[in-house]
Amino acid sequence: MLVARGAGGRPVLVDRPDLVDHPRVAFAAAVRDELRVLGRADPGRRDVVIVSRGLAGLTELSLEIQPSRRGHGAAGNLVADALTSVPAGEIVVAAVSPGNAASLRALLGAGFTPVGSMQLFRRA
Repeated sequence: MLVARGAGGRPVLVDRPDLVDHPRVAFAAAVRDELRVLGRADPGRRDVVIVSRGLAGLTELSLEIQPSRRGHGAAGNLVADALTSVPAGEIVVAAVSPGNAASLRALLGAGFTPVGSMQLFRRA
């Protein structure tokens, strides 16, 4: 698990209700509360950000970059932009799957700090 503080300010991303069918959103909905689905204003962009209430009621950030845009710094920019949607100074956590080096680099580059690890269990 990684932690950062919200940047606050003028949000760069917009609400994207058209992305609620995205698999990343479906997963987040199964394990988190109070989901807000965000993305770029361009409806052709399928990059998705989910800001939700997670472990211990903390604000949690998750995201996914559309495959054609991966590997070009898009994730780091998206994380930084997502933090503008969270009030300045608010603690934000994000989880990275083991082996997902690209997500880890994006989060570290946006100012997140590793604080520990956790296992997510849920009923089948």
